[in-house]
Amino acid sequence: MAIRETLEKLITFRTVTGKNDEIARAYEYVKEELRGLPLFIQEYNFDGVPSLVITTREGQKNPKVW
Repeated sequence: MAIRETLEKLITFRTVTGKNDEIARAYEYVKEELRGLPLFIQEYNFDGVPSLVITTREGQKNPKVW
């Protein structure tokens, strides 16, 4: 998918505070888009709020970009 279409899709997700189900849907979309790339995806959940950390090396603790 081209970058424009990807960005247009991403902004359709209502990823605002309290919409944890929607955040999780957006993350599933991101993970699917990145499938097959040489990336490592770590998933976290804190008090019901999902988050992702995507790095180029497994177990990377200090990536240059957050």
